Amino acid sequence: MSRSMKSARLKELDSLRGFAALSVVIYHFTTGYSDLIGWREGNLFLRFNFVRAGIAVFFVISGFVIFYSLQNVRKPLDFLLSRISRLIPPYYAAMSITIFIITVGPFNFRHVGLLDIPANLIMAAPIFKSATIDGPYWTLTREILFYFTISIFYFIIGRDRVLYCLMGWLLLSISLNMYLEIENYYWITGVGSAIMLVTNGQFSYLFVIGIVLYKIWSGDRSVVVMVTLALALVASGFSEWPSHHHFSLANLGSTLAYTATVAITVIWRPSVLRWPVLVWFGTISYSLYLIHETLGFYVIHVLQSKNVDANICVAVACASVIAVAALLQRFVEVPGRAWVMQRYRSMQVKT
Repeated sequence: MSRSMKSARLKELDSLRGFAALSVVIYHFTTGYSDLIGWREGNLFLRFNFVRAGIAVFFVISGFVIFYSLQNVRKPLDFLLSRISRLIPPYYAAMSITIFIITVGPFNFRHVGLLDIPANLIMAAPIFKSATIDGPYWTLTREILFYFTISIFYFIIGRDRVLYCLMGWLLLSISLNMYLEIENYYWITGVGSAIMLVTNGQFSYLFVIGIVLYKIWSGDRSVVVMVTLALALVASGFSEWPSHHHFSLANLGSTLAYTATVAITVIWRPSVLRWPVLVWFGTISYSLYLIHETLGFYVIHVLQSKNVDANICVAVACASVIAVAALLQRFVEVPGRAWVMQRYRSMQVKT
């Protein structure tokens, strides 16, 4: 890889991440709110039902970005601290705001209890069958499990064998989706769901596609890269929730769309995705993803109690969570990451 490519910041990928976050927000504020709570005033102009696409694109981007970041770390602790500094400060800040709304609102539509908080603190609510303090948190567990898996492949088994490890992971995922009876897709409720969650059997193909796209973007178009990509697409036919036990052409078609979207973004780099406002949405996408559901639902709930039209409620909720996400990104996410990494570097110097 060239020096310029290795140091490049893919602003287009930031913008795509912003679109993915907005798709999840709009889904939750339209279809999600309708399903979980229900509207009292007005009919929605739009009901957005494509949340799976947003989450899938998030996971593909994660595979790309994580493997990209691994090229710049020398040891597992560097990788661990880079992830902690990125994820934890805004997560704890957003969770604190959500807990405040739940307790003071009071607005506890997910029935979160005190005993649910410890598992949420370590992003492991699905593993311990705890209620997630905010709905999107279940995906963070999948992210953490992916970090653990790719760390084993990269640092322990060896970076030169990563693609072969990924193929093995995909074959395992196909087998699990074909033969396991899954009681629940999001929480551990039995042996089957435990195995599926810990191995990330439903979503492995998305992370792998992201890694393969990174390899292609960096110039590696070898046979093993293409075979891994083909196997990931096959795995998608068995893996994409909620279908299992059979191959689904519809799921394969969806995955081809996700793959093409990210591939076009990183390889052709459309200029429209470099527009400052789109890049800005990308920079706040993580904070937006963390903070939006309970806060937005509460805004909608309060406005609905005052007989405000549903469409206005959604617009105000969107504006509110975007504003709060921007503040979190500016005053927590960026300085929090810098503080953690600075502390880590100072400890390395001392030792």
